[in-house]
Amino acid sequence: MTKKYLLIIFGVFVLQFVFSGCKITPTELPPTNIPKTAPTNTLNEQAYPAPPLSGAYPAPTSYNPYPEPGTEPLSPATESPTAIPQTPNPNLGVVKGSLLLVDQPVGRVILYLAEVVTSASGGRVVALDRTKSIRATTDEQGNFVFINVPPGVYGLVFDRIIDSYLLLMPAGDDLIMTITANEQIDLGALNYDDLPIHLEQ
Repeated sequence: MTKKYLLIIFGVFVLQFVFSGCKITPTELPPTNIPKTAPTNTLNEQAYPAPPLSGAYPAPTSYNPYPEPGTEPLSPATESPTAIPQTPNPNLGVVKGSLLLVDQPVGRVILYLAEVVTSASGGRVVALDRTKSIRATTDEQGNFVFINVPPGVYGLVFDRIIDSYLLLMPAGDDLIMTITANEQIDLGALNYDDLPIHLEQ
């Protein structure tokens, strides 16, 4: 029995000695040449990705009308209507017609309704003011419509930006219109033999 107890005491003593001698003490590691890595992108408070290291956000994906096969085509970033439709006002007038050159429609040209005013000498002149005169553009078939024309006397002006021309009737008569409220004037097909333009054949 005594040997057994002695062995147990000796074993406990040995274990204490082993464990007390094997304590791990922190030591300073030698410096190493570990390359530093660049920081990765993180999310900010609004959950938007942080800018890349270059300091600029990537450009938005551009519109590609010819996508790779099997991919969905991207739509244009912005699409704006070409014209805002007008609602006819019953207190105003409407003038419509079509512009032709030797039976061919004259498309995409600018027309104005220029007000006829009386000059100081008593004569009448057509006063075109591109900032105030009523404007219309012919469609591909040469059709034009002036909507919401205030009552008054007007001449039809063909405008080329660099110069403008007061149009007559194709037969040579004056093309002066007196417009009243809630009146619609249809000039029909104005088919000219000559205009200051050249049509593509």
